[in-house]
Amino acid sequence: MFNGIINNIIVLNPNTGLLNTDAYYSDESLENISNLIRTFDTGISEISTRIITIDEMGKMVPAEVLSGIFLQLKQQMQMTNLPTIQMTWKIADGFFNIRIKENLEPEITTLVLKHGKSFFDFSFSEESDGTKRLFDLIDMLLTERPDTTFIVDELERSLHPKLTEHFLEMFMDVHNDNRMQLIFTTHENSIMNQNLFRRDEIWFVERNAENATKIFSLDQFKERYDKKLGKAYLEGRYGAIPVFSHFSFRKEE
Repeated sequence: MFNGIINNIIVLNPNTGLLNTDAYYSDESLENISNLIRTFDTGISEISTRIITIDEMGKMVPAEVLSGIFLQLKQQMQMTNLPTIQMTWKIADGFFNIRIKENLEPEITTLVLKHGKSFFDFSFSEESDGTKRLFDLIDMLLTERPDTTFIVDELERSLHPKLTEHFLEMFMDVHNDNRMQLIFTTHENSIMNQNLFRRDEIWFVERNAENATKIFSLDQFKERYDKKLGKAYLEGRYGAIPVFSHFSFRKEE
């Protein structure tokens, strides 16, 4: 039971490791990811790799951590008798791959991004918060892990509402035949749409007078299927909206 929870429920955040490490470092996979990213209209036209030095990597990862990774990979190489071993992972500043061959210095590569017809490559750290957020999420589109539940807080963070909607449509499409589930919180009322979700898939969270939280489903309101839910929500029909008190900036005389 415990192992099932650990292995099959993934709480996604910017420091979550890659779920599908093989997808990021072959030419065929990078072309596929480039095509996927272009559908989101971010301006990114191509994703490729660039070799960086150990010193460059050391500016993003503490030296002792990097040394520990090298040591771990070398030990795995000795235990498995493999001529080459590699590790791919994602951190806040980008995606990195470390490859170690026998008796050679480690080779480190990172992803770089090209915009439109620009001759210059951009590092992941130079991208906007919205683009970085998108890369947090697209791993869910690439993975094929069965029986997996993803949990994401504020899915729409730094994203345009239409981009968030596009991502959700793609998630449902690509995993239509898979046993995979996405649970997320959001403040974006525009995606509260019955073309996207069933009524029993939309839940509200409300804090009561005792500061206790209650959760209830849209399904209990028995709304028509053509109801504009986002508008009704902001009008207070379903509750779960903030109630503000008055504050005066003027000093009392």
